[in-house]
Amino acid sequence: MHVIIRARAPLRLGLAGGGTDLRWYSDLFGGAVVNTTICRFVNLKVENRDDGKIVFTSYDTGTSEAHDADNILKSRQMPLYTAAYNKILSISDKEKPIPIHIESISDSPVGSGLGTSSTLTVTLVKALSDLFEVNLNRYEIAELAYQIEREDCGFTGGLQDHYAASFGGFNQFIFHKNRSVSVRPIQIERSFMINLETQILLYFSGVSRVSSSIIDDQIRAVKELSDTALNSMHGMKEDAMEMKGVLMRGDLERFSGIIKGGWIRKKETSDKMTNGHIDELIDTLFERGIKCAKVSGAGGGGFIYMVVPLNKREEVTMEISKREGFHGGCRFTEHGVESWRE
Repeated sequence: MHVIIRARAPLRLGLAGGGTDLRWYSDLFGGAVVNTTICRFVNLKVENRDDGKIVFTSYDTGTSEAHDADNILKSRQMPLYTAAYNKILSISDKEKPIPIHIESISDSPVGSGLGTSSTLTVTLVKALSDLFEVNLNRYEIAELAYQIEREDCGFTGGLQDHYAASFGGFNQFIFHKNRSVSVRPIQIERSFMINLETQILLYFSGVSRVSSSIIDDQIRAVKELSDTALNSMHGMKEDAMEMKGVLMRGDLERFSGIIKGGWIRKKETSDKMTNGHIDELIDTLFERGIKCAKVSGAGGGGFIYMVVPLNKREEVTMEISKREGFHGGCRFTEHGVESWRE
């Protein structure tokens, strides 16, 4: 029988607490993050084959590789794909691999700061669990994706991206010391959500970054007992606890204040969080009238998002247009990962 499964999961904007979802921090102190998913997605197509091959194709990286379906899959070029396939097969009741072709493409590049690689992993887990008829809830999808990316493949990072992609919407995630996770959806008035969409601007410089090197630098700073770095992490967690109420009452001024202060704290956790180009750009945009700005994700490059009053929009976009890269608006989505059969 010919089978086609499609799946997609949304990328995310981190609003407060990013970094406290890293296990080295949350295991000691407990972490808290507030983020939201946006209308940029990782898209996946799974189609069965009759030639005994398992083929993976990433249109983002221009990478493709084929494997024999009678072997345990191993890959250096596309480890997330092979690890996800092996993991879901191992927990299914299938006795042997199923020959398929997986094709993927993302609305944003890896290294953009929107959680692309983690969102890809969540999408792979969802699509493959449907293929192998493994029933998983959203918590299980997020946890399996975390295990695949962080433990099986050894990629450094936290948990928030997997949970954001799995659940979707505005959420506060609490990462407990015992490694359990509480998901607290945030109820936001539609009028305030539209107000945010109207005033948030995204800018991508075209420069991707390697988040693992920045995260490793954060870990080093804390392990060396840097009071500044550790206190900044504690402050970011407090921001995440406050941000939920700020969003619920629709307080744009305080929202902007937390974003602005959060970026200052984030820079205190690693010298690699920013660079001269980013600092000059953000300083210039403040002169043009933005309320706040923050580099999304681990920092060091990728997307910058900012709150821009409507009467300053033209001046800000004209300044950005002088530079390389691209900019655009922001639309939110309440839907997490989903899949369907054609």
